[in-house]
Amino acid sequence: MLLTNRVAIVTGASKGIGRVMAQMFAHEGARVVCAARSDALVNETAGLIRSAGGQAVAVVADVGSEEGARAIVEAGRQAFGSVDTLVNNAGDGGPTKPIQDYTTED
Repeated sequence: MLLTNRVAIVTGASKGIGRVMAQMFAHEGARVVCAARSDALVNETAGLIRSAGGQAVAVVADVGSEEGARAIVEAGRQAFGSVDTLVNNAGDGGPTKPIQDYTTED
């Protein structure tokens, strides 16, 4: 288990690649903060992880806003004490450029 004692936030964890990544992180021992805008689906992802013996919490928030991003990180800290890594999987298009060139509005 490569990620024992690590905490990972996975955004867009409600379905598709995000759900699978959240499950794989948990399978490797990480405690997972599953974040997405869809309440039922992100809770389902966290439930799947827990039913497989992993540790996960669901956070309903929009990582596209600063408020949502802060809420996700804070939920991870409250649930697990810290956050070690982020999989920023959420997205639905838009401009692409190097990360350092994005503004808060982007």
